[in-house]
Amino acid sequence: MDVQVVKTGITDIEKIKDILKKEGYHSIYSWTDSPNTFYDWHTHNYEEVRWVYKGKVKIGYETGEVILEPGDMLIIKPKTKHWAETTEGVSYICGSK
Repeated sequence: MDVQVVKTGITDIEKIKDILKKEGYHSIYSWTDSPNTFYDWHTHNYEEVRWVYKGKVKIGYETGEVILEPGDMLIIKPKTKHWAETTEGVSYICGSK
């Protein structure tokens, strides 16, 4: 599967970062998108993770869409074409591997 969603229920920033480090992710950082942010279709060269700790974001990919809420973790395999938008704003932890 190119896109995987895990409903962890975890929203503590430091705990999220620790888990991602243990799972082998690097370049771990926090990111916030303001309301009405849109990222057009794009890909990443590495496996990417987005773990929401506040707000909501909709992610679209070639075979569907998903809405991520606090505690949800999205794993996107390399070269998976996707887009993202948020109407209310979102904060999440990012990482690559």
